Amino acid sequence: AIKSSMENLAEVVSDAEDVDSETGSSIPTETIKVDLEIVNIDMGLGLSLQGGRGSINGDLPITIKKIFDGGIAARSGALKLADEIVRINDDWLTNKTLFDGWKCLKNAPLGPVEVWVKRKI
Repeated sequence: AIKSSMENLAEVVSDAEDVDSETGSSIPTETIKVDLEIVNIDMGLGLSLQGGRGSINGDLPITIKKIFDGGIAARSGALKLADEIVRINDDWLTNKTLFDGWKCLKNAPLGPVEVWVKRKI
């Protein structure tokens, strides 16, 4: 089941600023904790990822590339394209490879899953 209201689903836990690597200007960001629940092991969270350490475009944060229609992430409405995945449950994805991120998604257990994302605001 997915929690029905956004107030209970996503919680902003911090505000910060990143620096744009091309322009050097500040980009306001927020870190959000999203609570989802996996109820079917075959469905997973319904996300496709991109980036990661050693990607073809260099070392990049792991971000959401696609949210699949009908999946848990899509039905929650709390995650957005280009959100940086910071943590899934207790697994930190900072400086990890795309394969590491994929393994964390695939290994998420049935039941409650915490997804921490950083988002430009």
